[in-house]
Order: sequence, then structure tokens, then C-alpha cells
Amino acid sequence: MAVDEAILTAVAAGQAPPTLRVYGWQENWLSLGSAEPAADLNLQLCRRAGIGIVRRASGGTAVLHYRQLAYTLVLPDHFPQAAGSIYNTYAQVSRALLQTMASLGVSGYAVAPAEAAEDRRHADKRWQAACLGSLIAYEILHEGRKIVGNAQVRRRGVVMQHGVVLLDFDAGLMARVLAAASSETERKELQGYLKARVGSLRQATGTEVDPLAVATAMRLGFERAWEVDFQSGELTSEETALADGLAATKYAAPSWTFRR
Repeated sequence: MAVDEAILTAVAAGQAPPTLRVYGWQENWLSLGSAEPAADLNLQLCRRAGIGIVRRASGGTAVLHYRQLAYTLVLPDHFPQAAGSIYNTYAQVSRALLQTMASLGVSGYAVAPAEAAEDRRHADKRWQAACLGSLIAYEILHEGRKIVGNAQVRRRGVVMQHGVVLLDFDAGLMARVLAAASSETERKELQGYLKARVGSLRQATGTEVDPLAVATAMRLGFERAWEVDFQSGELTSEETALADGLAATKYAAPSWTFRR
């Protein structure tokens, strides 16, 4: 989360180019949306299970980062792919992600705005703290189940969109970490709800998918859909220093993580 904000700050200051970052996790983490109350989580269970908790800069609700590949895209808001509404950016990114899925042999489609709105009207409101269980326009589905989730923040003339590609999904674990499912009956009900609505590349392909293959497919997907060429790079020394500072003073601080 600190690295994402450091890149945003550098791009806003003109110190870094538009950036696509792809990364994963070495352990299980759960990220809260920027305005989400920590009371949405079963904190005691998270601690017992060794699940780290962090609050991200973008909105939405809880995401369990288990067997995922994440992307962060940072663009000046005058770029065509970032101009206009949030949903214009979602639509532009979805074109690239559909190319990514196709190159992995996975059929998918982007959720139309009307379909997403209709889904939200009929979704079970008890489980709205499970971000992956709800639909946003232009997210990617495979056979009716979400396999890519997205969130976005706009700040300092820059759009930062980040999201996760689900390599696998543990509906049971997600059901246990949410405070809304307080009984075993409710946890089983939420688990079934999530199984019906959230998929994964493992489910779509029938095999375990190499994260590096997905990362390569993602780069190629953006290049083909947007007709651009990415240059591989590393964080600048300024971005690294800023990320280290943000990690220590903000994202690892209880005053940020549990501010709500």
C-alpha cells in the first residue's frame, strides 16, 4: 500500500512516468477500504489465523488477499484512459484485462453498468462488507463469477486504479473473517453466497496458474488493448524512500489502520 501511494505521489509530481505495477503477497493479508470501519472484521479470528490487516487508500470494503496477483495502474488524469468518470477508466482497464484473460485461455466478459446496478439492488445486504461479493461496472466475470476486482482513487491530478486477479479463492476463510457472519450458520450461508459469486483462474482453467504467467499476460494485455509499449523498471530512490516512510508512519500504524 505504501509503494502504491509513493508511485502516485511521484507521478503527480512529474518525477515518474505513468506506471503499471504488478505484485503479490508472501502471506495472507486483508485490506480495508479507506472509509470502511474495522468493526466489519472479526479481528480476533484474523489474529489467530495470522492474517495481517492493512487499510488501503482506495474505497470499497474488505478484500482478503489470498492467492492473488495484484495490479496498480497510475496515470495522469489527462490521459485518455483516465479522463472523464471513474467508470471510463474501469471500461478502459477492462479491455486490457479481457485481453489478459484471453491470452490465458479464459473466456470472460465485462459487467455492464446496468447489470452491476441491478445486481446491487438484489444482493444480500448482510454481506456487503465482502468487496469481492459485489459487482462494479466493467469488472471481469467468468461464467457469472467475478475473477477480477477493482478499486480506484483520484488525487493530485492522478488516477490510481488497483485490483486483484484471483488465482484461487477460499470462500470459507473469507466468511470467517467478516464480523457480519457471527454464527456457524451465517458463516456457512456467506460461504455459499461467495462461492456462487466469486471465481478464480484455478476454477476457470482447472489447474493451478503460474503468477508470473499472469503478470506477463497482463502486461501484454495492456499493450495490445491500449497500443502502448511498457518499459520494465524499478522504483526510483525517491519512491523507495517515500514508500519506506509511509510504511512506517502510516500503513503500519494502528492510528491509520483502525482509524474507523
